[in-house]
Amino acid sequence: MDYPPWLPKPEYSRRGMLLALARCIYENWYRPEMHAEKGEILTFDNLCSGSLERVASVLQQTGFTSYIDHIGRRSVFNVGPDQFSELADAAQDAAISDNEIEETVVKLAEANYKTNLEIEKLAEMIASRS
Repeated sequence: MDYPPWLPKPEYSRRGMLLALARCIYENWYRPEMHAEKGEILTFDNLCSGSLERVASVLQQTGFTSYIDHIGRRSVFNVGPDQFSELADAAQDAAISDNEIEETVVKLAEANYKTNLEIEKLAEMIASRS
């Protein structure tokens, strides 16, 4: 299948993988929930599930999200999608390896969770380089 021209092309780089992870979670997993003090807020619930926990950890370590509970299950994005590019550029020095980011992309693509075509294509690129 050809990659649809209206979607962002997968960029096999640290920046590109971070953007793909953030977009995937924002589009597919960021949902409203009721907060005791703030009312309705949008959160990413990683369900304490391996693949989603890895994504949550990568996004938190690179500044995209912050945990809102003490067990690291639910998080909120620190910026909106319009600022993801700037944050991905700033995350180049984050203390997380490119290999860990690659593994996170692959694990998310292999899991039985809703992802997107960008994640799937990046996982294929990573697998073909291995």
